[in-house]
Amino acid sequence: MKILTNPTSLCTAAVILFLCGLTPASAATHTVEAGGVDAPVFTPASVSIQPGDTVTWVWKTVGFFHTVTSGANGTPDGLFDSGLHTSPFTFSFTFRNPGTFHYYCQPHLAMGMVGSVTVAGAPPPPPPSAAKLLNISTRMLVQTGDNVLIGGFIITGNDPKKVIVRAIAPSLPVPGKLANPTLELVGPSGTIATNDNWMDASNKQAIIDSTVPPPNDLESAILTTLPARNASYTAIVRGVGDTTGVALIEVYDLDQPADSQLANISTRGIVKTDNNVMIGGFILGPDGGGAANVLL
Repeated sequence: MKILTNPTSLCTAAVILFLCGLTPASAATHTVEAGGVDAPVFTPASVSIQPGDTVTWVWKTVGFFHTVTSGANGTPDGLFDSGLHTSPFTFSFTFRNPGTFHYYCQPHLAMGMVGSVTVAGAPPPPPPSAAKLLNISTRMLVQTGDNVLIGGFIITGNDPKKVIVRAIAPSLPVPGKLANPTLELVGPSGTIATNDNWMDASNKQAIIDSTVPPPNDLESAILTTLPARNASYTAIVRGVGDTTGVALIEVYDLDQPADSQLANISTRGIVKTDNNVMIGGFILGPDGGGAANVLL
């Protein structure tokens, strides 16, 4: 957080002292980052300021569009709205009255991109809820037969979960990457969906609207809503024409408010050396203020 102070000089007349009083010497500017490299979040998600302070939001990711819209639960209250922008862009608002002011990003509300500003004199916001898995992923060498990339995940809770499963390879910044991956999603009753080249998917626009479409047209994606209640799912990545190479399988949670969550990722494949080792990743969120117990 950057705090910039504007010290004022001594006032030499009564009328000047009164005018100085209209702009408190303690007024400060607080910076919040909108978006990030790994996940759509506001950083920090919650700030505490004094009346008269200004909050400046700085867009951090090129190509990803965000808004700063005042309101809660996706309902704007009209206090402020940055409009839809990508980096480089900044938006500032000065808070003059005590209170807790909630805001959100319109395109990424379902992914938990929300924040709040508490101005002194207001009750503090409730403590953050426990963090959830926003994304789970594994990168490794895809071969043929039984040695393709097989990733399993579990959805716990009660509500159906909207997810996007991606098979990423041509856009990976590593040598020996798979030229053209295909993706199959399997559930408890069998194959749910398959995809080769996400731009050919029947719900291509929904994949675009998720804000996390694959970077390369040859990569694959399946966007769907899956039952929860400890249901297990398997994502299988193969190379077109039995080609081989390094690929990434990942699952994004597109519905954070739902009473369900990604709970596990397990991957099976051949582990070699250098760029062909197995690499697992995960993102916790949505606001960075909570914590989660994980078992590796």
